[in-house]
Amino acid sequence: MNNIAFVFSHLPYGTSNGQEGLNAALALSSFTNKIGLFFINDGVLQLSKQQNSKNIFFYKYTHAFRIFSIYCEKKCYLHLESVNKRGIFFFDDFLVNIEVLNTLSFKKKLNSFNCIVNF
Repeated sequence: MNNIAFVFSHLPYGTSNGQEGLNAALALSSFTNKIGLFFINDGVLQLSKQQNSKNIFFYKYTHAFRIFSIYCEKKCYLHLESVNKRGIFFFDDFLVNIEVLNTLSFKKKLNSFNCIVNF
C-alpha cells in the first residue's frame, strides 16, 4: 500500500475535523504502517498537552494520537512557523514525539508521500 500523509490544519475542538482525521488514520493503520501525521496552522494545537475540554463538554480524543506508536512506524511532523505563531517555543509540551520542520523541509517531507489527506 502507498505511503499516506494526514495533514491536520484545524483546531482540535469546534469542528470534528481533527477527530475524523485521527479515526481515519487509525483505521488505515491496520492496512499500512507507512503513515505520516503532519500538523500545520491551527492543527499544531492538536498535540498540545495543555488541552482542557471539560469546560466545553467535549471528549478529549487527542490522547489517542499516542496509539500510533503501537500500530505503525508513524511519524509526526510539526510546521515550525505555525508553532511559533501560536507562541509555542518548547517542544516537550506535546503528546507524542515530533519532528519539527521549517517550511521547506515540511513541504519536501509531505511531497515524499504518495497520498495526502487533509483534515
